Amino acid sequence: MLAANKFELEELSKKLETILIKEKACLYPNLIFDAGDFISLQESALVSLLKRDDIQMEEVEPYKKILDKQLWKVSPDQPMKSIILPARSVLTPELPTKIKEPFPTIISGEHATEISSWIDHKISTYSSTNCRLIYGHAGFNPLMWDNTTSGVYKETKDNFIFSLRNDYQNKRDSNFGGSALHMHSTAFNFTMDNKSFCSNYDDYNVIIEVEDKKKFTAHSNVLKCRSPYFRKELDTINPNENNVKTIIKPKISAQIFDIILKYIYGGFINLENVEPRIIFDLMLTANEFKFEELSKKLETVLIEDKASWLKSHFSFVYHSIFLNNDFKDLENFCNDIVAKYPNLIFDSDDFTSLQESALVSLLKRDDIQMEEGKIWKYTIKWGISQNPTLPTNLEEWNKENFLNLKITLQQCLPYIRFFHISGDDILDKVKPYKKILDKQLWEDLMQQFISSDRPIKSVILPARSVLIPELPIRVKEPFSTIISDEHAAEISSWIDRKTTAYPSTNYPYEFQLILRGSKDGFSPLTFWNMCHGHTGTVVIIKVKGTDEILGGYNPLMWDNITSGVYKETNDSFIFSLKNGNIQNSILSRVTSPDRALYYYGKSRQNSYGPNFGSGSIYMYSSVSNFTMTNESYSGYTGYYEKKIRTTNRFSIVDYEVFKVNKKTT
Repeated sequence: MLAANKFELEELSKKLETILIKEKACLYPNLIFDAGDFISLQESALVSLLKRDDIQMEEVEPYKKILDKQLWKVSPDQPMKSIILPARSVLTPELPTKIKEPFPTIISGEHATEISSWIDHKISTYSSTNCRLIYGHAGFNPLMWDNTTSGVYKETKDNFIFSLRNDYQNKRDSNFGGSALHMHSTAFNFTMDNKSFCSNYDDYNVIIEVEDKKKFTAHSNVLKCRSPYFRKELDTINPNENNVKTIIKPKISAQIFDIILKYIYGGFINLENVEPRIIFDLMLTANEFKFEELSKKLETVLIEDKASWLKSHFSFVYHSIFLNNDFKDLENFCNDIVAKYPNLIFDSDDFTSLQESALVSLLKRDDIQMEEGKIWKYTIKWGISQNPTLPTNLEEWNKENFLNLKITLQQCLPYIRFFHISGDDILDKVKPYKKILDKQLWEDLMQQFISSDRPIKSVILPARSVLIPELPIRVKEPFSTIISDEHAAEISSWIDRKTTAYPSTNYPYEFQLILRGSKDGFSPLTFWNMCHGHTGTVVIIKVKGTDEILGGYNPLMWDNITSGVYKETNDSFIFSLKNGNIQNSILSRVTSPDRALYYYGKSRQNSYGPNFGSGSIYMYSSVSNFTMTNESYSGYTGYYEKKIRTTNRFSIVDYEVFKVNKKTT
């Protein structure tokens, strides 16, 4: 504690101070007054003691000559001129004899009795009642602990490990039986102000350059201590003339690495209000940097708390986790879904870019709800896509072409259930590629259909189990979580400049979802990335704390441009929709076409989203999350007809962007 205080480690010093026994001098003053070094006590310490009202010691007479004469005069019949301090409080009639404190702070006497019986190889009769089911683990060692230079196993027949019901969490320190009970701590707790520590120093010797050439500085000793990845990486990099090493990670965003760096120095991450995509990217980055515990915890958070996001971004997630084999729980989570709904992967646009390990993992499953002939067709499709030089016309294939496909699919073919493919599919889908099959397998397949009673030499895998007779018809989900068909009909009428709204059951536009904040994230940059290139769009905003639904229509194409620019149109409008306590909708059309919309350049896209009329309504967040601040704005600028709300600032619960397409008849 003293050393920590000397080095101005205030938090550590304070915590150590609270651990020490507090104010024992008042309960047991002889600990100080009878100590051999009492006379060397600091004056401030003695004064601090004398000021107390609860010192358990009698006031004494022998030193009356050092007292003021007036103070020493004692006459109970005369009024006192000196200040009379109150008597010191007596905590007990007399100081108790020293009571033997409980020998442990964790186990009870009953626990000790039970452990003693185990040491003597007796059967324990102890039973615990009224205990919470939190288990403490421990072990008995009859041998001498030895602080040896090198690790060594010790032999004994009398040691044992055990678990006791107890109100204390188990601690970790020693090792019984290899891994039977291993007490170990990997904590690296710097509970300091991470932000100031990571940015306000000039003694760094490592630079990490991430996406957009953003640079972070750090200390090699800290990085090596925390991460096997950095330990290995830094050993292979030569320093510059200033003895600084540079690590370049262009695929990691500055936002992600900032969080990782704070974890390296602080040992914790706050996931409150963090978007699922950021958590997912954090997990991938933590895994890359070999932060196994962090990676595992983030994986658990995604499965337990962010399952809806995983499902709505299924193809992306599925492809990402199979880049390596470190996310077994997520693999199982995804494969369980694919088994029931295989088209989520097989019919996805990026199916052919699927990792081989992911495809093999699927083919191994016995519960894929798809006909085997279709599984074969998709497997062939994947294999061909891995060989872009193959002729598009199968009739032009030569022996080498078939051999290349066979080599590509060598890990997949053993898991195809050939003997459960229908006869038509064998002839139509398998026969054209029979040259990639073993000769014996093809002969057995033919024999199966000609004379099924004859023995077959090939291995016959069991048929895949059918969980349901057929996959249920997909239920059409509501197109929006914010607006209704009635709202969509009203917006459609405004687009067509109708004076009356279309019927909610028959309006001429289809609202195709491009982005939903609760699904895709609330970062302003997400808006610019996902809406780039889309024309004829409607932005829908649900305001926090009110029934308001605000928005705007942009007939132009959103453009993720480098520099900010105004966009001109006569057809844009902003609005407030009737909803709940909002009795009437408000439509406000553009009045200054040359200021209809403002597109922000890349330098401001981390903070600003869509902006109609340079402030008639815009989405903004200084912390890159629209839901975390009350900074979005709607006011009268003169560029649109009227205001659409009474106050200016607002916060967002959710928002959606739709591409408005004319329905085909």
